[in-house]
Amino acid sequence: MRLAELEALQAAILSDAARLVRPGGRLVYMTCSLFASENEDQVARFLDTHPRWRCLNQRAETPLEASDGFFHAVFAAP
Repeated sequence: MRLAELEALQAAILSDAARLVRPGGRLVYMTCSLFASENEDQVARFLDTHPRWRCLNQRAETPLEASDGFFHAVFAAP
């Protein structure tokens, strides 16, 4: 699968999962990638299409800090 296809799939999963979160709940998005297109850009796209949601925090962990490199973002449902 190409990266663009994976990013589209990630966006769809994130959007689908958002519908399952109760009001005031939390949604965590995580990848084992350090590509901005899968991480920070994905967070920005989600917030653009779900403007009532808030990103409480996001963090990338590089191989210098932890394991192979991960990214996570925590969203708060409206």
